[in-house]
Amino acid sequence: SQEPLLLSIGTHSNSIVTHIFDNPDHSGRILRQRKGHTAPPRVVQYLHPGAGAGGGILANASDGTDAAACQILSSGGQDRTLRVFSTARTVKDKEFGQGRGLVKKAKRLGIEEGTTELLLPPVTALVTCEARSRDWGDLVTIHEDHAFAYVWSTRRGAQSGPVLRQDKWNVSAMKIPPPSHTNATSVVISTCGNFAM
Repeated sequence: SQEPLLLSIGTHSNSIVTHIFDNPDHSGRILRQRKGHTAPPRVVQYLHPGAGAGGGILANASDGTDAAACQILSSGGQDRTLRVFSTARTVKDKEFGQGRGLVKKAKRLGIEEGTTELLLPPVTALVTCEARSRDWGDLVTIHEDHAFAYVWSTRRGAQSGPVLRQDKWNVSAMKIPPPSHTNATSVVISTCGNFAM
């Protein structure tokens, strides 16, 4: 076909973008895009493997593709991001948010290179459970050289729950910080989705 399309590939951003120039003033807009990690992934697993693997609810797409079973959860190493990729439907691809106002906070702290310094360290392990995903977070991550575990919602694509920590430790300066040599090394979530350790 003779559509006015432009395909751009970003080697640094690891993205492929299709632009279409169909506006009356011949300006372009993004038609489709696919983005990946800018660093090699460290942790990759299927998100809620589905009934065939002993877990959860399957949502069938209109074309018969089981889109929910085709979602892959991955964590980039040094890019410090957590993403969901769908091998069946690109509309389900997303990057998980690490908190509101990161750009504003970076400006306030005088960080000029963006928000990367404010992101959590690279993920070393993650675990999911679909059983209670409608009620609270269904994904727990632990991070490199970090004592806390973080609860996320795969439905919202963002942190959603408490920071899991020892009772005396807190993320604020008001309480005792964890010892610098203390790091989370493994994480597990119960099959009922109520407990994470």
